[in-house]
Amino acid sequence: MFVANLTRDQQQVLLNLAHHFMFVDGHGDDRELAVIEHIKSQCHGPLTPNAVEMTELAKLFSSNKSKVSLMLELLVLTLADENYHANEKYLLDEVAAKLSIDANQFDKLKIWAQRHLVLSQEADNLMK
Repeated sequence: MFVANLTRDQQQVLLNLAHHFMFVDGHGDDRELAVIEHIKSQCHGPLTPNAVEMTELAKLFSSNKSKVSLMLELLVLTLADENYHANEKYLLDEVAAKLSIDANQFDKLKIWAQRHLVLSQEADNLMK
């Protein structure tokens, strides 16, 4: 969706976070894997996931555009399996806090991600 808004370095961190988020609830899901594959398809060529400390996120994702792009990608991933696990929520809250995204903005981003998933499902149904 918004991967093109991110630099190569930011995309590598997104991929690392996405893999971590996929298994933070104790198991991976095919729908989450599909989201990660979609993210990869939008990246600047083949990338290796790159881990950074949470404290470094604000430096790497310094613009509002990059922060929102990261959060939307992660929210869609965590909501894709229709199971918003407590561990996913905790990790999303941590990322949002490190990026200085307040609760009001976080709620707006989550609502957008939920609507996106509904519309994507509707589009998939239309294509059948």
